[in-house]
Amino acid sequence: MNAGNRSRVLLIEDGALEATVLIEAAERAAPGRFEFAIVATLDGALRKLGRASTDCIVLDLELSGAATPAAVATLRARAPATPLVALGAMGNAGLARAAIRDGADDCLEKSAFDARQLVRTLELALERGAARQRLLEIARRDPLTGLANRAQLDESLAAACARAARSGRLLGLLYLDLDGFKLANDALGHEAGDALLKAIAARFAGQLRAGDLLARPGGDEFAVVLENLPSAECAARVARKLIATLEAPLIVGHEALRIGASAGIAFRPTDGESPAALLRAADRAMYAAKRRGGGRIGCSARLIDLERTRPARAVAVAHA
Repeated sequence: MNAGNRSRVLLIEDGALEATVLIEAAERAAPGRFEFAIVATLDGALRKLGRASTDCIVLDLELSGAATPAAVATLRARAPATPLVALGAMGNAGLARAAIRDGADDCLEKSAFDARQLVRTLELALERGAARQRLLEIARRDPLTGLANRAQLDESLAAACARAARSGRLLGLLYLDLDGFKLANDALGHEAGDALLKAIAARFAGQLRAGDLLARPGGDEFAVVLENLPSAECAARVARKLIATLEAPLIVGHEALRIGASAGIAFRPTDGESPAALLRAADRAMYAAKRRGGGRIGCSARLIDLERTRPARAVAVAHA
């Protein structure tokens, strides 16, 4: 919700009179509560959702040229947590049920609602949307470290690949596995192991740009999605920085522990076009680094030697 407690509502309505009636009704019942943006087509709405933040969507189910109720499913796929209120013709219960089934939070009859009912419907939809967003965030977060989990990594990497395909910019994926973590975890117990993981996550997060995604896919593995890289060497620098953060001992209880890390780097499009290909390549590079004793950075053999000045710490990985 934006400043001043005004909720931004995207109204998808191709009838100028109907749009005016609805906006004026909302303003009468709740002056200044909503800020409306009007688009006349589903395509226009999808473009708007890609450019601007929206708190709530209101869709006319009788929109010209829209395959309703497929329009509801399309909008829900684009904005899974955003509340959506449908507007239908009086007496068309079948269309209303289909809209609810496809993801609408509520459906109002266009010629039957009054101003108070409209505002109440919008407020309830906003509450449901906020609850849905909280559940989505919980489902996409690692409960131990608060980082993105594997589900969010997969989702974010897919989106990053799509953006890289459009822009032609270099996309990098780092995959890191901790060296010596299992020994410490077995010796000190899982509680100490959890404390280690949280401390390491905090150190890694402090080395990244605001737009970089840091994830813990599971166990003692971490991943970083690096978009819009100027060069492959930039990803190598990030990997070196992350490994270097672990040179200082980690204090857990009364123990000072030294945990290292091995990193694998994969790039789009050098190592593949898809998220799955990048994950496989980065994982393969990381395990090659571990096999060479850990504390190293693995990369594709198709790339220049990213660690040319530090050959002892570089591992080249041949493609299968």
